[in-house]
Amino acid sequence: MIRFLEPADAEPFVALRRMSLQDVPLAFASSPDDDRSVLHRRHRARAIAREIETYGRAQGLVLRELYRDADASAFELGWLWLRERGDGRLLRYLEAGFRTYWSVELDPSDLRAIESLLEEAGCDTQGFDTWCANEGPRLASRIADALGERGLSGAPGYVMEDEFFQGRQHLPMIRWVLGGRQGPGPI
Repeated sequence: MIRFLEPADAEPFVALRRMSLQDVPLAFASSPDDDRSVLHRRHRARAIAREIETYGRAQGLVLRELYRDADASAFELGWLWLRERGDGRLLRYLEAGFRTYWSVELDPSDLRAIESLLEEAGCDTQGFDTWCANEGPRLASRIADALGERGLSGAPGYVMEDEFFQGRQHLPMIRWVLGGRQGPGPI
């Protein structure tokens, strides 16, 4: 999964803005002819599933389908809709979205379901459907192209102050940057 995050004007991490561009299914069918790369992808998929279980349970999520291969484009448009409007309800939207996605109550490709999710989070959805048919996908495409040009792919990628951080292990550094670089930077 590729992620685009940038600082916003509120509390660090609550206000980070993300744009997921690609989801790779975790499930791989076995075959006696599997080569080393297929075996590696299968091993990596299991590790990702364990990570989802660990973090999901820590957040109290009901995880009904770890190997779900769903098109999340409408959910991401909802996210981008909030980002573009500077709506402070992003955290509510994300919490509700992840809760309902993992409990298999949400089809993240269904624009009507996403509009309802936005409304449940208290967001204004006037014009959402028109935006999703026009400007939203174009904006998502521009973001995807910009990330691809910077070589961000395959793992969470963070762009801050023109610095690129690949992987979640950089979150302490990102927190330090968002906090105004107070004190020594994390190593």
